[in-house]
Amino acid sequence: PGQEEENADFLVKSNVAIRVNDIKKINEVIDYLIENPIVMKQMKSNMRKLASTYSLENIIGLANKLIYEYRCKWGETQEK
Repeated sequence: PGQEEENADFLVKSNVAIRVNDIKKINEVIDYLIENPIVMKQMKSNMRKLASTYSLENIIGLANKLIYEYRCKWGETQEK
């Protein structure tokens, strides 16, 4: 609960996942995806875009940028 619900909501809103609230309906969702390969293809494409946006390299780059900006703001541009 909590964090995992937020993660699931994010993935659904990003069109890379389908939420199944009733486990008895999982077969219907799987059948839907099998019968609609275009939907699966779009979801895969969305996953690639999402993965590149949130890649480890991008996260590290953002963190380094924020650290640099913080140091510049407070006059700490030299490494300690």
